[in-house]
Amino acid sequence: MHTKDKSRCGNFIAQLKGEPDIVPFLVKFENNLGYYGDYDFIALRKDIDISTIEKKLRANKYHTVKEFYKELKVHFENYAVFCFEGDEINVLAKRFMKMVAEHERSHIPVSEVEASVHQHHTPTSTGPKNVKSSDPKPAPIQCF
Repeated sequence: MHTKDKSRCGNFIAQLKGEPDIVPFLVKFENNLGYYGDYDFIALRKDIDISTIEKKLRANKYHTVKEFYKELKVHFENYAVFCFEGDEINVLAKRFMKMVAEHERSHIPVSEVEASVHQHHTPTSTGPKNVKSSDPKPAPIQCF
């Protein structure tokens, strides 16, 4: 992952951690058993927490921006799926899922930007070839 992307992902983690309702989401889902009851944790896609995601980001464990956002989405999806519909945590998880999706949509990875710039600035031709000054010029088009 490019350093600029890593920095932007780190800033987003900091933004999430600054949210007033983030506290229940800072730890793994299984660490909140007292609140969520007895669930079948085998069904969890991946039990990960924001601190672990942040550590993995710092340790360059994410090779792409997409991998980073995927883990954040899974984290919040666990809460949305395993908490009762309409429950405060369920509602908050869905709100954070929406934040992650919006941030991901607005985050165009540096590698894609550089590839796009390279495509637009790469000359497709070196100019006219075999043009002699004695060649007749095409007649102008007349409109009536």
